[in-house]
Amino acid sequence: MAKILIVDDNKLILVMISDLLQGAGHTMIVHDSPLGAESIVARENPELVLLDVEMPEMNGDKLVSKIKEKHKDIKIHFLSDKPTAELEKLTMESGADGYISKACMGEELIKRVADILGSKEEIVEGARVESSALVAIEDASEAKDISEILSFLHLRVDLAPNEAMAKELAAKNNYDLFISEADSAGLDGLDLYKDIIEGSSRLKGRAIFLMSPGMTSMIFTAKELNCQYLIKPVDAKQVMEKIVEIRKHDDDSDRRRDARYKWRGECEISEAQDIKARVENISLTGAKVTHDGGPLESGSKVSVFIKELDIEREGEIQWSELKGGIVESGVRFSREILSTFVNYIVPNKDTKSKG
Repeated sequence: MAKILIVDDNKLILVMISDLLQGAGHTMIVHDSPLGAESIVARENPELVLLDVEMPEMNGDKLVSKIKEKHKDIKIHFLSDKPTAELEKLTMESGADGYISKACMGEELIKRVADILGSKEEIVEGARVESSALVAIEDASEAKDISEILSFLHLRVDLAPNEAMAKELAAKNNYDLFISEADSAGLDGLDLYKDIIEGSSRLKGRAIFLMSPGMTSMIFTAKELNCQYLIKPVDAKQVMEKIVEIRKHDDDSDRRRDARYKWRGECEISEAQDIKARVENISLTGAKVTHDGGPLESGSKVSVFIKELDIEREGEIQWSELKGGIVESGVRFSREILSTFVNYIVPNKDTKSKG
């Protein structure tokens, strides 16, 4: 694995990307200013440098030429949310080796970095944004921080500093997420959200409200709306955890719409101890299983080994109940069993899917 230096004045970006790439096995060095970056490069000799474009003391394109002057073999890529055309032009003019969009997230970012380290291509294209968020926050600095977190999570972000603009944007776009302040002097996010969902049911239950400590009544209202809330000050990890919660609710709803197959096979569930079980029906992302013993705790993490498919999947118990002396449990897999399932079960078992 490689040694990578990230230079960005936004500490949230430094933390998120460093944690992600370190988890992929890379040795990470972070620096929150372009000043001193040349010395770090000389001392550490990283294989890759990821640079923000706009920084207070010196823009990234200026730093590229300074580093390349003495270290021509070190790969340098911009890390930015600027438009593609602008980044391509900046890359060619500065002598950088390419760029990565800040919208790039998770496994995709890990793959792009791997491609850079092993590829001879000069430019790595930015990621395509698939989902969108409306951020209604008065404070420009706070709004920018939230926006960068969401961009990292592959969300296109529209900012609205007031209620009128937020309503106008919501009327024109189908957003997947809404984030607002609940107790700002000039922007009541809770009332704004109620107005917005009257015209856009898509956002129901898909909101995060930021509020000051002690706002008990507002917390109650947020819960009543089936929405998430965070007590200020907030950090990147907290925002990401709330988005995961919202997406988990989506997954629970989607579970009911997965194509299901009436297929039976032996399996084992590993929790505190191994439990012999039997698959009763299965989808690409989960299964209903029956087993002896008591019901399993909802939300508990398990490992499921399906013998006939010879595969093992980590999963989470969605529900578990005793029926006629037998326990039935629903398991949601952490990743699909698509290729194995389609190649084995569907052709050979004459199954019918249910939408």
